[in-house]
Amino acid sequence: MPFVKGTVLGGFLGFSVAVGVIVWASAIHHSPAPMSTVIAPVNIKTDQATMQIIPDVLSAVGHMRAMQSANLNFQVLGQISKIYTQKGRVHRGDLLMQLDDSADQAQLRSDQATLQLNQSTYDRFLKLSQMGDESTQILEEKKEALLTAQAVVDKDTALLTQKQLRAPFDGVLGTTDLTVGSYVAAGDPVIQLVQLAPLKARYAVAASFKSQVEMGQPVTLTTEDYPNQIFKGIVSYIDPSVNMQSGTISIDATIQNPDFLLSPGMFVEVEQVLNPNRQLLVIPDIALMTDIQGRYVFIVQPDNHVKKQYVDVGIIRQGFASINKGLSVGDVVVTAGQQRLYDGYAVHVIGAASA
Repeated sequence: MPFVKGTVLGGFLGFSVAVGVIVWASAIHHSPAPMSTVIAPVNIKTDQATMQIIPDVLSAVGHMRAMQSANLNFQVLGQISKIYTQKGRVHRGDLLMQLDDSADQAQLRSDQATLQLNQSTYDRFLKLSQMGDESTQILEEKKEALLTAQAVVDKDTALLTQKQLRAPFDGVLGTTDLTVGSYVAAGDPVIQLVQLAPLKARYAVAASFKSQVEMGQPVTLTTEDYPNQIFKGIVSYIDPSVNMQSGTISIDATIQNPDFLLSPGMFVEVEQVLNPNRQLLVIPDIALMTDIQGRYVFIVQPDNHVKKQYVDVGIIRQGFASINKGLSVGDVVVTAGQQRLYDGYAVHVIGAASA
């Protein structure tokens, strides 16, 4: 009996499968064909690819340096007797400090008296010589004595000058711990003087730019210390040699700094204009899209369908992107709504392209 039950059960299952296949085939045969889907045009905004003048700019990071900076000192030893100024801005020739020169002043007065005596003697013998009462040899001796006395006075005056410390250029003084009565030796640093206007910005660029950088090219500087300020200058020095370790050349740009805002040691971001009249094909940077194959844009065709176009992008700056390859002047690119587009989609322009 087990054999009969298995046979009946198997026959039943086979019959059920056969009926299911017939029903499925009938449903396929009689089901209606799918209707094609119509996609409404996508609303977009556009802009045109245009030629614009975008200066060719070289960017670098540098630091400010003083045009002139010196640790001032006396050329002779002595004791400080007067301090006229110890801080702030000074001008070239301003008297800053004075060494005790009382003994030297006395010596100068003595030597000046000797000079006057020799001058009078020489004048008297010159008159006698002109009248033939004195020989030329005696007159020459008196002239030599006069010149010697003059040289001694000049030496005294020079020594007095060396005991005065004057500013050799316009600038700002540093600090000093010296006071009246301090003793200084010849050559000892006394006080620092730094020129703050003009200043120079020093920076380095790759040696590959050497043929493009030129004297007089304009530069602009920015610094975190003054985020809303732009400082202007010009290239004033280009190092003729290339640094062997870094492969760069050093450049100095002169900055007038009339308000004394910049100081030596500040780090600055430098932009040097290599070509102010460079023309580039540009589009708004928001038109750019990216996939695994690269950057692309959607170009609006005359029939209001879009074409996916891969492009070679140059620089991206201030809302614009330059295009090296892939577009032509006048091409209309999608700038809004492109996230919903595929190649060949119909579009409806709701924002007109720029002229």
